[in-house]
Amino acid sequence: MQDLHGTDRNGAPEKDEDQNYLLLEAQQNNTHTVLKISRALDTCDHLHDVILGSDTVRVIWSLYLEDPPLDGSMWQYHGKEGRGSRSLHLLSPPGISKPSHDHGVLHWDVTLSHVSRPTQNITTSVLDKIARDWKIGFEIPENMNTLYWCKIFKVPPLRGKHHMIGYEPLIQRGNEGFVHHMLLYECVEAPESTILFESYVSHRGTACYGPNMPVIWEKCLTPVLAWAIGSQGSVVLYISQEKCLTPVLAWAIGSQGSVVLYISQEKCLTPVLAWAIGSQGSVVLYISQEKCLTPVLAWAVGSQGEMFPNHVGLPLAEDHRSTFFMLETHYDNPMFRSAVDSSGVRVFYSDKLREYDGGMLVSGITVTPLHVIPPRQPQYHTVGYCNSLCTQRMFPQTGIKVVSVLLHSHLAGRKMKLRHFRDKQELSPIAQDDNYDFNYQQSRTLQTEVLVLPGDELITECAYQTVNRTDPTLGGYSTKQEMCLAFLLYYPRTSMASCLSMTPVKYFFETFGVKKFYNITMDAVERMFLKLGPSDNEQLNEQVRLLTYPTSTTSTSPSFPVPGDDMDQEVNNQAIYTLQQMKDFSEDQGAGM
Repeated sequence: MQDLHGTDRNGAPEKDEDQNYLLLEAQQNNTHTVLKISRALDTCDHLHDVILGSDTVRVIWSLYLEDPPLDGSMWQYHGKEGRGSRSLHLLSPPGISKPSHDHGVLHWDVTLSHVSRPTQNITTSVLDKIARDWKIGFEIPENMNTLYWCKIFKVPPLRGKHHMIGYEPLIQRGNEGFVHHMLLYECVEAPESTILFESYVSHRGTACYGPNMPVIWEKCLTPVLAWAIGSQGSVVLYISQEKCLTPVLAWAIGSQGSVVLYISQEKCLTPVLAWAIGSQGSVVLYISQEKCLTPVLAWAVGSQGEMFPNHVGLPLAEDHRSTFFMLETHYDNPMFRSAVDSSGVRVFYSDKLREYDGGMLVSGITVTPLHVIPPRQPQYHTVGYCNSLCTQRMFPQTGIKVVSVLLHSHLAGRKMKLRHFRDKQELSPIAQDDNYDFNYQQSRTLQTEVLVLPGDELITECAYQTVNRTDPTLGGYSTKQEMCLAFLLYYPRTSMASCLSMTPVKYFFETFGVKKFYNITMDAVERMFLKLGPSDNEQLNEQVRLLTYPTSTTSTSPSFPVPGDDMDQEVNNQAIYTLQQMKDFSEDQGAGM
């Protein structure tokens, strides 16, 4: 075994002057060669060795039909078929083995290849047509580059509360490039809605949150599972809760680091309408609903799946709930190709309850076109802020313990960090990746669970590279747009689903010289972006009435918990002061900011 390094030119690797790898064990048979090696995380050979840490590492390999000479004098080209690479988190703790049925663990496959007939005798012509039109698998349209598809499922018959203990993706072979992420939402239905939901189990599905989606499906906005591209099965888990998050508007005029602060409230919003502003992007208009978004499970591309620690489980069928679920699948189709897909997720569950109910917390920047990244930037930073007021109100006195983190941005993302502050002092990052790979979004199990106390603050920081882009990149759900989010799996669960921030609306438009709009006030525009319900402004009500869905090759998109109709003025005033201080944080990062 030798320690070699690659060069700037395309050719054979060269031998290091310092041999920093130690061979511990070697095995070989007719099919496999196995080497067990060790080296220091930092060899101090910074010219030829990469420092190993929490960053994603791209492991490059090549194979030869015959052993090369040890002196390297006759290196031969390995050919196109004898090489490859794979992104890995080398320092992640060993994963928990997938459970077996012998241990009382069952699984539930939620895929688009599955269809159930209604158990009730529904004879309406609409439902008959739904049943006739059903096809095994979903046909991905070739005229859309981004599509969110939703379908209703019914949980297997269960008696009493169970715990979800893990999951894995079921991606149809050949469709790995289409399936970007998946989320599973719980439908919180009233008893009288059961028959109607039962009838929709055989529905082939519809574009999420579009005009053709049945209104009652809007009650299926309690996330249970999510998967995203870049992973072979990693996910983020969400737990159903009774409360939602209502953002409290806070802005600091003149501050580039100002945000909107979210706190827990009793009402949430469900998207019902999309509105396009010029050609720069679109926003989603939300109408207040009784139900809310509480994440339960998420999967991202590049992940093999995740099994939860033995002391944490996600509630299923709690208090006779969690009977119907909605699977949301995000298809990314930049080449405008057609395909038939039957992908989904496999959920593992058990009636052997674990010590703690787990939950999922989303932290970062609200997904909005107000999240703007300039073109031609070698490194541009944005931050999402979770204020101490939120954690003070929502976390138990003993705090929460973070088990794993999924960092999520899109194609322009290069670095991500979840920062942790207590009493204005920065602690060690909860999660960090300075070599982010969009195609490897594996949930990171922490080496040691991190305690987050009431009053602590979280900052989700993202660095983007747009040197080859000529237009601004806006926040949004398409992979060509951007996100900056961290999904934290933790215990014990609380009623806080997310803690997000966004650019203040009025300041955003003032920055670009926009001071007023035709036939609508700035306050009305602000309420649209903030997704606050209609105000007393009749002008706003009229504008909402006239809005129609734009024609686009990109479907309307789902959302994370969003603002509601109430505002806590005390929290708002404190947040304004805090956000004014954030200006320095945003501007003192050096070049590229």
